[in-house]
Amino acid sequence: MARLAQEVEAARGLADRNRTYARRVLRAAAASLISATSTMDGITRKARESREAYEKAKQRLAELTTEQERPAAEDDELAHRIDGLQESDLFREGQQLDRLRRDADTAAQAAAAAERKAAERAREADDDAAKASAVQAAYEQAEQAADRARGEAGQAAERVGLAASFEEVAAARDVPTARKLLQAAVDSRTRQVDQVRKALYEHVGAVAERRKAETRLEDCREQEARAEARLVEAQTRREEALARLQEAIERWCSECRELPLAARLDELVDAAEDENAVMRVVNDAAAAVADELTRAETTLDARRQALAEERARLDAERAELARRTVLAPEPPRTRTADRARLPGGPLWRLVDWRPGVDESTQAGVEAALEASGLLDAWVLPSGELAVDGHDTFADGALTTPAPGSSLADVLTVDPDAPVPRGAALLRGIAFGVTAPDHPAAIGADGTWRLGAARGSWAKPAAGFIGAAAQERARARRIAELTARIEDLDERIAGVRAELDALAGRREALNAEQRRRPGHDELRAATGQVARAEAEVAARADAVSRAQQEHAAVERRVATALRQLSLVAGEHGLPTEEAALDAVDAAPGAYRNKCHAWLDLRQQAATLAGQAQAAAERAARSRRDADAAAQEAADLRRLPRP
Repeated sequence: MARLAQEVEAARGLADRNRTYARRVLRAAAASLISATSTMDGITRKARESREAYEKAKQRLAELTTEQERPAAEDDELAHRIDGLQESDLFREGQQLDRLRRDADTAAQAAAAAERKAAERAREADDDAAKASAVQAAYEQAEQAADRARGEAGQAAERVGLAASFEEVAAARDVPTARKLLQAAVDSRTRQVDQVRKALYEHVGAVAERRKAETRLEDCREQEARAEARLVEAQTRREEALARLQEAIERWCSECRELPLAARLDELVDAAEDENAVMRVVNDAAAAVADELTRAETTLDARRQALAEERARLDAERAELARRTVLAPEPPRTRTADRARLPGGPLWRLVDWRPGVDESTQAGVEAALEASGLLDAWVLPSGELAVDGHDTFADGALTTPAPGSSLADVLTVDPDAPVPRGAALLRGIAFGVTAPDHPAAIGADGTWRLGAARGSWAKPAAGFIGAAAQERARARRIAELTARIEDLDERIAGVRAELDALAGRREALNAEQRRRPGHDELRAATGQVARAEAEVAARADAVSRAQQEHAAVERRVATALRQLSLVAGEHGLPTEEAALDAVDAAPGAYRNKCHAWLDLRQQAATLAGQAQAAAERAARSRRDADAAAQEAADLRRLPRP
């Protein structure tokens, strides 16, 4: 039910989360729908506005097309009118006069213009001559400055190690080519410096990594040392815990009374750190004691049960004796016939003692009769009778009267007995102090004879023949049974006491097992040692990795140093950063001086061209001024119409 309740709570939590997630998804979808709707409205509005603008533009295009066609028609009409006027004679004659007048005016204007042009060309020629002189002077100064800049650039090239490159730059046919050669040389030198600087930075970075690796290695070693110290402390605590446990085990073994651990004390102390070994030793000893107790309990319980069964049997027999008044001999196992259906009776019930027979004689006679089988033999009333089963029978008709004393001298037949030939049976059995020589004889000493068979037996008193004997036998038997029952009660009580003692020993055994010193402290200390050992192993691995990393960084430092030395030696550059910075700045200074020189060189070349162009322009201006003056003079000499 608790698990189902938890599942219900989990399902409710999951449903709440799903509901929240669905709401978020729905809100996101609604936001997207609203945004899409707004976008669609904006696009629809723009489409409507565009459609209206298109209609207006289309209408404006039609209006402009109409307006454009109107000037074209007017232009065609005016062109036709101009063509008609030009084809008339008056227009041709007036056109020729007007042309002549225009030509005259044009010539006068041209003459005036030529005079002004001639004056202007003269002034330009003077200006160009002055400019040519100024440009020539500037060229000469630029040439001198270029020579000085060339010398400075050459010196800078020698300082930076680019003298050969400077010669190539100086020998270039033009400034752009020289600049390209200069840039190539400076770039090459810069690349060389960059290569050395890169190698230097790699070396510096490797050195920094080495310092970091050394720091990490030292940290790892310190952590390993601390872990080893903690391991030593944990081992010390474990040894102390083990010593305390061993002392506790010794005390416990000395206090144990049921567990036989004294002989195995050394084994327990030696195996104290192994709880399973200690438990095996203790459990083996406890199992041996428990087996011994179990065997003793089993034996005692079996004895108690046997005694109880015997007591119950004796008590039942005593109760039976107290209940009934007649005692019967034990039936032999050979008897199978049912006597309840037979007429007659057993011999011991048909006879009684004659007065005056002493008890010893009674005991001897009854013992002999019982031993011979005649005591409980069934006496039939008369003749043969078919009997279903097996039994012992006595028939007086088959006996021969004894020549002397017989059992009839000590026994008499009960007058009420249903056996008329009982007296004949007694007379046919001889009697004497000992069994006489007769086919059937009984002796007062317990001897008997039946044909070829004979024997003897003895019993303390008669118990079956006669009422007094029966009563005495019954009382005697009850007393015997009572005594035996009391003895059995004492023996049963003794067995129970022994069982209680064994139960006490078992409880003491269990208590001693429960008092066994625990391994919790040692187990905790062992766990701390294991964790400390694991930490030491981890720290050792970290130290190993740090050492490997440090070795790898050392190799990188050596490789970077070799590469730096190789690159610096190849390009003839220093390996120190400050010196390399100085060398790195030199190509820039050289480049700047070369550019300044090339600028001056280009400026001088430009000024030279400008001077030449100015001189040529001054000469042309002079020629143009002379030509303009000649043209003005010629135009002045033309006739007027």
